[in-house]
Amino acid sequence: MLMCICSLFLLWPLPAPVKLIVPALVVNFAATSAGAEIAVVRWPVTVGAILSGLLIVFAHSPSSRVPLACLQALCGLVCLFVGLTHFALLPGPVVDLLGGALLTLGAVDRAGLTFAGAG
Repeated sequence: MLMCICSLFLLWPLPAPVKLIVPALVVNFAATSAGAEIAVVRWPVTVGAILSGLLIVFAHSPSSRVPLACLQALCGLVCLFVGLTHFALLPGPVVDLLGGALLTLGAVDRAGLTFAGAG
């Protein structure tokens, strides 16, 4: 969660003003900004990371463990997807990818505890 939130204060590439037909091969480092200044990055990452962190706090019963894990995985995938769609070799998207992957793997581990405990 902290990796995703901290990635907002690192450099992100600015979104292209037009729709590109093919992916760009060169990143213009002059066209970078902090992720907190880009609305399409700021809100999904902030909401996904905070909600995923809050879901860890809830005490779960055996019947609510899987729905909470699925919701936590969805929040982690939102962070991961934002990092993938704005990917560049800049610290912001790379740290967001790592944070989203860790949130998603934590949710998978949480769901895996249900199946291991059932047998």
